Amino acid sequence: DREMHPKEFWEVLRQKADDLHAALGLADVYFKTSRPQDAVRLLSEHRGQGQRQPWFHLSMGLALAGMMRWAEAERSLVAALQLDPYFAPAHYNLACVRALQFALDHEAIHRQAALGTLNVAKTISPGFARLARDDPDFKSLQTDSDFRAIVDDPPVGPVAE
Repeated sequence: DREMHPKEFWEVLRQKADDLHAALGLADVYFKTSRPQDAVRLLSEHRGQGQRQPWFHLSMGLALAGMMRWAEAERSLVAALQLDPYFAPAHYNLACVRALQFALDHEAIHRQAALGTLNVAKTISPGFARLARDDPDFKSLQTDSDFRAIVDDPPVGPVAE
């Protein structure tokens, strides 16, 4: 499978405006090119088709986090987990959002929530511990002994790619 070019996503959406797959792909392009507001706008237009899709809520959560709309991002990521409690990417990104909140307010509740959620992501897919080690979203926790215990503990089981 090759990645689609943004123009291909637009062409699919032009021909079939309700194509959720194309909307998710284009939203991902927007997010990766620092245009989270465009991702939120596009995903909002497809909310009806996406309500029952964990990937939709993950994409929306990432875009909202990119706009620093932390509470909304958290709600969207939690919605993904309500649909699929074992959706490791949603757990990981929820941990990122909570760690970023902790970096801003230094409230213990955000620290604990970030660490707990990261630990769940690691339990489901151990490769996320390795990813978190160098993720700038966790910068505020890099020297935290509990964070180090999660990310330095050798993973058991399959590794996320």
